[in-house]
Amino acid sequence: MSLARVRRALERQGLLLVTDPVLPSVAGIVAREPVTGSWWSHPRSHEIFSLLERLDEGGYALLVKLVSGKQTFVDTALWRDFFSVATAKARWQTQGLSRADRSLLRRVETGDPVRAGTGSKTLESRLLAHGKNVHTETGAHAKVLTSWKSSAQELRYRFRAKDPVASQKPFEARIDTWKAEYGKKATLPWQAR
Repeated sequence: MSLARVRRALERQGLLLVTDPVLPSVAGIVAREPVTGSWWSHPRSHEIFSLLERLDEGGYALLVKLVSGKQTFVDTALWRDFFSVATAKARWQTQGLSRADRSLLRRVETGDPVRAGTGSKTLESRLLAHGKNVHTETGAHAKVLTSWKSSAQELRYRFRAKDPVASQKPFEARIDTWKAEYGKKATLPWQAR
């Protein structure tokens, strides 16, 4: 399986889940069949892992928790819309945040990566911070939260915000198309509130 094939699928779809038994996913494309359960148990797991890493690290896509709270690759063509939604600090993102969540968000917004812990799932699920897996000095994996500004800079992406409500529309259209095509309901963070 080539990276080029996965990238073409991402460009065509705009979004690809890491894994899903029904919706378009990297694991399903590589396996050439629906992957149920953990993709790690699939015979092509090493190939799936390699392509996920290359796609994530290659600047071809942004990996975020987006569709139904699952890890989703967002194609570069949708980055402006995505960053516009993620940086809006809309009511669905901020309403009901705990004091600890707000404190963690302030730390993340300073620009330095913050080791994920309590509250990190809330910030990530509301698109208030970008959760990324990193390799530590010991070789272990850890999750850190970064601001969207830092993530855009790391990707060398110059972001100009546009109307966040209008920017939600391409994502909603993709979800509606998938529902009609695959018969599976999926949600986006602003729809789940």
